[in-house]
Amino acid sequence: MNQDEHSSFLFAESAQVSEEQLQAQKLDMLQKHNYNLLNNILGQNKTTPVRIQNVNLIYNASENEYRDSFLQRQLRPLLSDNSGLTLQRFVQNLDQVSENFAKTGMVNNVVMSVDHQRTRPGFRGQPNLYGPNLVTNVYISSVKKLFMKVGTNIGNGEGDGFLTLQYKNLFGGGETLNFNTNVGSNSIGSASRTTYLLDLSSPIWNEPWLRGTILGYSTSRTVDWTTKHDQSAVGLSFKLHTLNRLINHELTYDNAMRTIRVLPQTGRVSNQMLFESGENFKSSLNYSVSYDSRAKNTTLPSSGTLARSEIELSSLKNIKFLVEFNKLFAWVGQISSFSCKIGYIHSLAGGQGIHFMDRFFIGGSNDVRGFSLNSLGPKQMGLPVGGNLFLAGGVSNFSSLPFYPESNFKLHQFVNFGKLVNTRGQSLGEKAAHFGAEPIALSCGLGLAYLHPAARFELNFVLPLQTATTDLPRKGFQFGIGVSFL
Repeated sequence: MNQDEHSSFLFAESAQVSEEQLQAQKLDMLQKHNYNLLNNILGQNKTTPVRIQNVNLIYNASENEYRDSFLQRQLRPLLSDNSGLTLQRFVQNLDQVSENFAKTGMVNNVVMSVDHQRTRPGFRGQPNLYGPNLVTNVYISSVKKLFMKVGTNIGNGEGDGFLTLQYKNLFGGGETLNFNTNVGSNSIGSASRTTYLLDLSSPIWNEPWLRGTILGYSTSRTVDWTTKHDQSAVGLSFKLHTLNRLINHELTYDNAMRTIRVLPQTGRVSNQMLFESGENFKSSLNYSVSYDSRAKNTTLPSSGTLARSEIELSSLKNIKFLVEFNKLFAWVGQISSFSCKIGYIHSLAGGQGIHFMDRFFIGGSNDVRGFSLNSLGPKQMGLPVGGNLFLAGGVSNFSSLPFYPESNFKLHQFVNFGKLVNTRGQSLGEKAAHFGAEPIALSCGLGLAYLHPAARFELNFVLPLQTATTDLPRKGFQFGIGVSFL
């Protein structure tokens, strides 16, 4: 190819690229124009009366088959009485139907189209007071009925294997059957964590916002941050919970047989752990209510508020209260967060104590940073034994990397505080005096956080500033991973 041909080729290629860019710009402008035009039409005609003539639901019945009662409930906003229906209300009903199907978890996508049917004029040529007749077509793309995932993770002398099996729309009414198992080990060749979960969940009365779940479970794990022991639980629970946008309620009734077994050749052994060894049956009724305006699709929302309270009655022996608050706000390219938790367990059984597996434990990389795992509060022979009253909180600030602001890596600074005590058998005044007798644990630090869609990773340099005599501080680097941080 000579120079003239090469120049012609480059010119033609450049012209082709310019043509593609021009077409893309035209398409983008057309989409914006149509969007603005639709908004203007809706804005100018939002009070126009309309009538729904027909609703057509289109889906592939060979992929998933739904009960009529289930579909009618999700389409109720479009099937209800049309009297007084305006264009604005009609659009809101379309959004509600799409949200209903999304809450059931039975569809991948919902697409709607609206056709306009010509209407007859009113009496003696007067306008038709009922407005145009609309035909609504609802296209739903069903989820796969069967899903299975198997995997293993191995690293640093530890590993785990897991199996997830899910069967959706079991009886045609949005039911879901889940089976999950996970077997993990802190040392290759020995199982130290096992979990088996089987649950069946279903909408109650076909309502998309109300769901019931029956859960059977068997779990066991080796605990080594106190007297080394095995914990296991086998139980059955029934849960009723709502799926609203902001305020949600959850009611759970749980029955479980729990076992603690102190391992042989364990070093220090606390008397409390020896006393708690063996089987213990727990029957509990739990109710919680929460307000959550934070974004649900990220491990670090940029704004919003969480307020949650929980109360649990256990075997008519203990009553547990838990209150949690979290506030996030964005400012000048940064995200700041304030969190606070407080919990209290009151014993109703006189001299009987609170079971080890029911007590509060705080401290660690996901909790009050700058302290060892669950190391705040009462000790026996230098080993954590938990408490019945705690307060924990902190302030965190996240900012983008100066050289890469779009990255999921964020600079992180924080201050944490916390305190855990055991006030069982004391009067209200004695509880207050006990809680104020020792200084509150206080720490600060800075580090790097990585915001993965599935979890948040933190590597911080922590510095304890103030501790109680029983707390176990740790200075230096601390690594944390999870979806919930203080």
